[in-house]
Amino acid sequence: MDSILVRRSVFNMLQLHYIELDQKYDNPNDIYTEAMTETKATNPEKHYKFHIYTKLNPNLLPSPFLTCPYADSITRFRCGSHHLPIESLRWSRVARENRLCGKCCVLGDEYHFIFHCLDFPGYFRSCIDNLSAIWKHNDLFRYFIKLSKSEYMRSY
Repeated sequence: MDSILVRRSVFNMLQLHYIELDQKYDNPNDIYTEAMTETKATNPEKHYKFHIYTKLNPNLLPSPFLTCPYADSITRFRCGSHHLPIESLRWSRVARENRLCGKCCVLGDEYHFIFHCLDFPGYFRSCIDNLSAIWKHNDLFRYFIKLSKSEYMRSY
């Protein structure tokens, strides 16, 4: 009996939420526009993944790599679903400034692994001033082949 009451309660809350959205917005694009405006204006320290992702994909375009052999690794990397220290040590509640690359002893985030990590030397240094150019770089697949075989992209 309790589960029926819980489901009804949740359904009623969702129904109220959608009624409020319908009253506030004229179309779905208005919701998206407001959310993107608010998110882009936020502090990168608070929304770090979004900050890094928009540096790599500033127009938030769909990935052109969804059908390539390394689509899984590329998508996981772009979404932050990987085992780089910035993520894996977060799961253990390690302070952000202490989530260091084991080889280089600096912050082990996506930016470090793309441009500076000694495990992946020099692939994208020419893109450092234009981060979105990475997705058109000749070494993209070579990088993701190596990354997909590393401990940083192991399966869950």
